[in-house]
Amino acid sequence: MTRSACVRAAPSLYLRLAYRASAVALACLLPVASWAAEPFKTEGDLANFLIWNIEQPVPAEKQFRDAMTAYAPDSPEYAEITTQLARALGLQQKFKEAHALLDALEPRLSNLPPVVAVRVHLERGRLFNSNHEQAKAKPLFEQAWNEARAAHRDYLAVDAAHMMAFVVPPEEQLDWNKKALDYAEASTMPRAKRWLASLYNNVGMAYQDMGKYDDALAAFNRALAERQKMDEPGEIPVARWMIAHVYRLMGRNDEALAEQLSLEKAMLASGDIDGYVYEELAELYLAKGEKKLAKRYFGLAYDELSIDIWLARDEPDRLARMKRLSEEN
Repeated sequence: MTRSACVRAAPSLYLRLAYRASAVALACLLPVASWAAEPFKTEGDLANFLIWNIEQPVPAEKQFRDAMTAYAPDSPEYAEITTQLARALGLQQKFKEAHALLDALEPRLSNLPPVVAVRVHLERGRLFNSNHEQAKAKPLFEQAWNEARAAHRDYLAVDAAHMMAFVVPPEEQLDWNKKALDYAEASTMPRAKRWLASLYNNVGMAYQDMGKYDDALAAFNRALAERQKMDEPGEIPVARWMIAHVYRLMGRNDEALAEQLSLEKAMLASGDIDGYVYEELAELYLAKGEKKLAKRYFGLAYDELSIDIWLARDEPDRLARMKRLSEEN
């Protein structure tokens, strides 16, 4: 459950963790054997294929390239899959190649279904956002928001609204997150409803950045409840981590420590190591004055998180601090 595999727009913890949470709303990477080089039988099958786990961009890139071979290059299906190939490339920091794919689609948008235009503008915005070009991303997300609502694609409208929170000033982030949340709650489409847990998380992060920790905790608890209702056991640890993290910010260190230790025990049993759990444990032990344990956990955190290309690019000082505190006597 690495919270660092997705593209982040800036070095704030809000963006990093909110982006990780949004990945969960798209967490279904289909096996190659289920579709290899054959056209999808229905529009719904294609739509389901395009719900993918953005934490796995490399295998997703291969799947999208393989799937495209089943369609003519001028077909709507080919175009729609191309937008997700561009996203997979962007998540690997291959921005030039990703933009080129979208460039090729732009002249044809008037002859393609409206959903393709929504996806082109949404993915173009994500590419700019990921490359620290928020001013270029914002009008594209706004355009996708308007186009998706007009096309009655609620799940893409929610996606666009939640992306707006990444490119507006801090004082506007909560408004856009609530706008996305309200739209998802009002929708009758299951794919839009799948966003609810992620959006509660993002609302919590916005409150957290504002220092409104009680409101943040309430939102994170709603996110956890939504995960449990949706029966997503693989994502429940992330929701629990968010609660424990805000406990630490509230000074409720004993509760935070107990929860993070519980998460550590579970992750070690599963083998799904999360460097952010180690980092939180390091901070908690440092606050308690237990320097030996803090040093150990900062080292473990650094070993896990220093291999993240996004954290290395966006937060070198954070990684340097982990390394320094892991080496101090």
